[in-house]
Amino acid sequence: MSTMSTVDGVAAVFSSMPTPAFSQMVSMKLNHENYLLWVAQVLPYLRSQGLSGHIDGSLPAPRQTVAVDPAEGSGGRTIAINPEFTSWYHQDQLVLSVINSSLSEEVLATVVDATTARGAWSTLERMYASSSRVRIMQIRMQLATIQKGDLTAAEYFRKVKRLADTLAAVGKRLEDEEFISYLLRGLPADYDSLVTSITTRPDTYTISDVYAHLLSFETRQEYHTAVGQISSVNNANRVPSRGGGAFGQNGRGGRGRGGRSQPGRGNNRPPARPPSNNSSSSGTCQICGKGNHNALQCWHRFDQAYQAESTVKQAAAATHEYAVDPNWYMDSGATDHITSDLERLTTRERYTGGDKIQVANGAGSSHEASSSQRQM
Repeated sequence: MSTMSTVDGVAAVFSSMPTPAFSQMVSMKLNHENYLLWVAQVLPYLRSQGLSGHIDGSLPAPRQTVAVDPAEGSGGRTIAINPEFTSWYHQDQLVLSVINSSLSEEVLATVVDATTARGAWSTLERMYASSSRVRIMQIRMQLATIQKGDLTAAEYFRKVKRLADTLAAVGKRLEDEEFISYLLRGLPADYDSLVTSITTRPDTYTISDVYAHLLSFETRQEYHTAVGQISSVNNANRVPSRGGGAFGQNGRGGRGRGGRSQPGRGNNRPPARPPSNNSSSSGTCQICGKGNHNALQCWHRFDQAYQAESTVKQAAAATHEYAVDPNWYMDSGATDHITSDLERLTTRERYTGGDKIQVANGAGSSHEASSSQRQM
């Protein structure tokens, strides 16, 4: 009964399986930064073809030559090439070709002297394996310190997933609970209610469940933010109501030049009839000083430029004394009014400054502190 050698067995398996194109199985070339991902693609391909023994040392090279017994009647034993070595060598060069074809130009220069697949693989491992272990530690540190920041929920999830996938590619796959803990740790404070809901639930969440809850929570946040902005704009554009009656602009009662309260500015009602000592009873108008009508019936009631003759004469004659204007005017919106008659004021504050007062017609006076009052 004949037996099949190990090399022949591997060759038989290799020849019986359909061999996919290597370029279809390995899509990236090795550079100085992607060794972990490169190994994750090349190694499964070689295993699927039964060729991984050429790189891990489990399939060493057979003897290159063997002694052949001479034929009957011929001379002594002769040396011949070992057919097992020939088969092994062909497969090893195939593996070496696969490795070299997946290297970038800069990395290929480092293994150009390698004559076997094992030699090329060992050289690459020495160059990048130690740095890859450091890379694994760096990835875990990134996962431990990652923050959502200004990223959307989808962008943040993909960022964490890429790091986890890199670890999985080199055999350091994270469990679902560990992945979720890294994901929740980097969320800001306004996601605390979501984090509490997930971490306190007795049922086990999958990564897909957490991702769906994360997207739903972000959608609700965006909705409430939009509603708040619309409410703020509406409040800013709302025209404040203007007070009437005894309250003028800014909710304060306006005061005329005579010191008495006037209707609020913007009020369409006519000015309230002021109290009078003798004008109403005698039928003399307080605006124009003429008889047979009162201030409510006067044609000059809304003419702010009108001044009675008696008022003009008094203003022209006054040089150091301020004559009280008996006329009533529409509220000007002023907050400060001056009078020398304390009885006309409801709130009194003695003025102690030395400023001069000048009115619209040019008359003015520098009042002493004892005779000038200021109403705020």
